[in-house]
Amino acid sequence: MSRAKPDEFALEAFRFCEEVNALKNKSSIGALTYQAMTCFGFSHVTCAVVPPPGQSPLESILLNNRPVEYLQRYAEKNYACRDPVVVELKKTLSTFSWSDVKARRRLSREQYAIMGEAADFGATDGLIVPIVSTAGSISIFAPCGNNPLLTARARSAVEIIGIAAHQALRRASVPLEVSRSNLLSGREREVLQWLAVGKSVDEIGDILTIGVTTVRTHVDNAKKKLNATKGTLAVVEALRRGEISL
Repeated sequence: MSRAKPDEFALEAFRFCEEVNALKNKSSIGALTYQAMTCFGFSHVTCAVVPPPGQSPLESILLNNRPVEYLQRYAEKNYACRDPVVVELKKTLSTFSWSDVKARRRLSREQYAIMGEAADFGATDGLIVPIVSTAGSISIFAPCGNNPLLTARARSAVEIIGIAAHQALRRASVPLEVSRSNLLSGREREVLQWLAVGKSVDEIGDILTIGVTTVRTHVDNAKKKLNATKGTLAVVEALRRGEISL
């Protein structure tokens, strides 16, 4: 599949959200995710829950097409303790790239070697999308490839896709307990619908002829009902549940 153009990034992201919502098993979710990532130049993807101390990272993987040999070597040599990407993850919950880490930190020869091992399967750069649950656990969505698209707009689209993929994978692992019916109010759906197409809080207030404070209240209420920590996550979850559409 050819790479997406910048003006197609948002469309690719929201198309993915709608399509992944209909999928019920990990293999189909994985296939759709891998396909979506090729639009941004990523050939490999790992999605995993950050494991507690003492637990092997191999036990917490939700999705992966990196070579198994690479993952086994990573775990056996306990690279997580020295990997500068993991160190960076402990200091930020914002999406970042491998090249960001190299630019921000003075790396040792060993740390460069750890990052460089991904070149064995053709990955020269990648993104780390931290995903925080309302319970406080942290997961990561980590695509990588040879010279992938890493512009701000591409990162935003990959972040949305990553969050949607992660939630779909978790849903496939644990049956959804919350009923889809009547979760959001009509006004909350309206507000999220406009957020989904890129409208600001001020613009939504003008469109719906309500105050900005009221718009923010509806967003906050929707976030609570959808167990989302920010508006973007609420939009993704609402799309996944079928509360809104594009």
